[in-house]
Amino acid sequence: MDGNHPYESVPPQSRARDDYCNAKWNEALKICELNLSEGERAYFQHIKSFEAFKENLSKIEVQQQGGQSILQKTASIFEPLLSFATLLAACLSSSTVETAIVWGLLFLLLRAASRTETLLPKTLSMIRDLGHDLEIFSIYGETFARNPKISDELMDIFVEIILSWAEMIHFLNRNKFVISQRSWPSVQEKFENTLKRIRKRAEQIKEKASAFSQVQVQDLSQAGLLQELDRMGFITNGSSQQSSSNVDNPVFPCCNIPFSRNNTFYGREKELAEIQTHLDDQLSVGSFRSFALYGTGGIGKTQTALAYAYGQKDAGIDAILWFNCETGISLARSFADAASLLQLEGIPGEETSEQNKFLVLRWLRRTKRTWLCVFDNVEEVESLRSAWPVADSGKVLVTSRNDIVSIDPAAGGMEIKSFDRETGCEMILRHVNRSTYSDAESEAARMLTDRLGGLALALVIMASQIRIRKCSIASFLQFYAKYANRLNQQTRGIESYYKLSLATCWQTTFDYLTPNASALLGVIAQLGPDALPEELFHPSNKSRLPPKLEFCSDEWLFEEALEELLSTSVIRKDPEKNLYSIHRLTQEEFRSFIGKERCHESFVSASKLLYEAFPRLILGQSMRLHWPQCKKYIQHVLMLCHRWQESRFSPRSEGEFDSFLLLSTSCGWYLMESGAWSEEIILMDTAMDICSDKSDVIYAILANSRGEMECERGHCDEAYKYMKPSLEIFRSKFGEEHPEVGSGYNNYANVVLQDLRDGACEEAIAGYHKALKIFEANGPDVYKKLFHIPHTNLSRAYTVLQRFDQAIYHAEQSRKWAVEFLGEGCHFDGLADYHVGNALFAMGKHEEAEKHWLRALDLFSRENEVHPTTNAAKIKLAMVEIKRGNYDEAISMLEKILLVAKLMQASKGDDGEVARVQRKLAEAYELKGDLEKGGKLKYEAERLRKEVQGERFYELPDCDLSYAMMSFHAFW
Repeated sequence: MDGNHPYESVPPQSRARDDYCNAKWNEALKICELNLSEGERAYFQHIKSFEAFKENLSKIEVQQQGGQSILQKTASIFEPLLSFATLLAACLSSSTVETAIVWGLLFLLLRAASRTETLLPKTLSMIRDLGHDLEIFSIYGETFARNPKISDELMDIFVEIILSWAEMIHFLNRNKFVISQRSWPSVQEKFENTLKRIRKRAEQIKEKASAFSQVQVQDLSQAGLLQELDRMGFITNGSSQQSSSNVDNPVFPCCNIPFSRNNTFYGREKELAEIQTHLDDQLSVGSFRSFALYGTGGIGKTQTALAYAYGQKDAGIDAILWFNCETGISLARSFADAASLLQLEGIPGEETSEQNKFLVLRWLRRTKRTWLCVFDNVEEVESLRSAWPVADSGKVLVTSRNDIVSIDPAAGGMEIKSFDRETGCEMILRHVNRSTYSDAESEAARMLTDRLGGLALALVIMASQIRIRKCSIASFLQFYAKYANRLNQQTRGIESYYKLSLATCWQTTFDYLTPNASALLGVIAQLGPDALPEELFHPSNKSRLPPKLEFCSDEWLFEEALEELLSTSVIRKDPEKNLYSIHRLTQEEFRSFIGKERCHESFVSASKLLYEAFPRLILGQSMRLHWPQCKKYIQHVLMLCHRWQESRFSPRSEGEFDSFLLLSTSCGWYLMESGAWSEEIILMDTAMDICSDKSDVIYAILANSRGEMECERGHCDEAYKYMKPSLEIFRSKFGEEHPEVGSGYNNYANVVLQDLRDGACEEAIAGYHKALKIFEANGPDVYKKLFHIPHTNLSRAYTVLQRFDQAIYHAEQSRKWAVEFLGEGCHFDGLADYHVGNALFAMGKHEEAEKHWLRALDLFSRENEVHPTTNAAKIKLAMVEIKRGNYDEAISMLEKILLVAKLMQASKGDDGEVARVQRKLAEAYELKGDLEKGGKLKYEAERLRKEVQGERFYELPDCDLSYAMMSFHAFW
């Protein structure tokens, strides 16, 4: 290959990759020069292909038993090596690496080994073993060729082979006359170690290849969709120039690291050096790099990532973005924080919106700034894939208990292991923080490290115990041993020594807590581990505090309990935001320590505190005014669901779980409004399991929320299942004039209209009018806050009946009451324009309809660029372009909308929205004259509609409304 190829034609990422490979190549050449004579190196030029290798090998005269030549005996051995060399040449085509060197080296190796019958079979056996490990490349070759990022690792394997063979040739040539049988085992051991390294790399590459093949589908639904949306200019109200460069933006440098710098962090020098080798290597600067830290809980993954992140901050990196990946809600919140930190235009009002992810990932892909993303506490690899940056530059660091993240999607990784006894000893001494230590104290610290298995979190907590107790390390070790003996008697030797020692660690810590600190920690152990607001423990009505938390009303006692937990390193505090965090392992151990009964009590207490803190749902009113407060606590409510699913507490008294159930009614409505349907299903399933009385009002409110969500997803059968009993309970408990009954009639009518059976519009209209009548009867305090809801629904029903004057009237009535209650520019203000536009368009007034739809789109986009209402408004505007004959413009608009529909498919739960957009896109192509593409899209749309609607598909005509029915009627 020509070493002077022009760099101008090579993209920056490929250039960095070539530089790495060229450096490794030069390293290999130096080893060859050291081990091989000039005459031997001449074979590199003489034997440059597999055919030349075979030709020269046939000249070796040594015959094996049976009269077969080396070539005849070993022909199949070389096939995997040939596949590997061919793939390597393809992947490194732009570099100076001469991959054909492998054939000259192999010839020299076999020629040297052939001088003795003793070592040739052993050499051939080694090559056979190597070939077995290289067979992966004949299986996954096509995948590797499509993903040139793997070329670095292919090059590493190639160099391992060259170095090993060069050393073996040197050994064989040096011992050509007298073979020392005692020397060969050392060569064989070296080769086996090489083989182990190659095997490990090959296994990692195999996993990556498998992941790549799976990610092809994932790319189409997540990263690839986001990248394609970016390419098509999806966000209309943002500045791409600002997002891509931010040259003079004062926001930089910036970071959202959620933890303060750990000034007592110690050790991990080798680990930090390994991270830097992968992420900061000068040969890789300007390319995209990723690395994962994995290991058991409490081992120090997050603290190591934190130390690296602060090191990057000190080094002047432009942006550090920290993502909490423990739950879907926490990850969504992290993307919202990142979008706000970067001051990106187009940030939606909903924190859970996919648009925040889109904006941040787009910035990462476009920016010329230097950046680091830390994905912390990854529980589900799938969630990490969906958030993975698709960029040509930048760095990603991942922490997880799951080692799979080091191969999918990260490009490499390492296990964070326990501290050795010397490092652990030094860490304890630093945390105890005394001026001097005797040799006996240092030895006691080593012994304590041994007993704790070097687990970082345990070492820190024990050191805090020693500091607080003001005792010597040696005396604390004796005290610790007593606990271990007691535990040993209780467990009768079943537990391993390591687990026993950790159990002792936790017991000595938790036993030392006062009742107030223990009660506080009990609640904290039930909630999310991060971003816990202190105000949760200070409800406006102090009388609502659970009995064991009444001390929280006394500022002195509360601060004492908090300080106790902080000083023992059980919890951490962000002083700027007044938020608390706790390690997940500490939560798990404390729940185990206090047992199921006290966990039950803590669950009830946490539920009461969250119920007091979370905004209340009132008669189905919108919670949009309270979204900021909802965002603070929703992740903790969802974690409570997880705790109940783990333990399945049984009520000890009637109404014990009412606080959680009432909390769920409000949280469920918020999640529905914000489009977090997956999380709402988890919450509703948990609450309905807990709610044993299916005839109670609380159950009716829960069922109402779940039914409305299913209706919004277009799942009428599921919606009926919840909405019917909900309305019946309201009527039996409250009579016909209660506002809850009015809301019940409205929501049940929504399902009737959504289902759109014969007479559905008339039945739904009757239900909406009943709701209006009931609201009015309850006076202005009720109807001023609720009138806008039935009016907007009436507008939709009258549009379907083609009674357009009444549709416009009710849309304007909805606007009037919504603006009075929620303010101009609210969601329902936009809905009014949307429905007025629908009526005008159906009347043939396309230009007037467009004006209303444009205003609706502006309001919807401010709230959420990827919400179904936003998509619906864009579909309508594409319909205007179709009417004008601007088919290319309509097609461009609809293709963008289709990508968003696919992006949101998982949240909706079916392909109804995708089918709707595809059908309209098919129409645009057919009108343009592209019947082939239009036909294919139409066929696919019909297939998806049949899949979603089942037997109903055959009852409905092929029209816009039949497709729109798979979305909520607010988006028709």
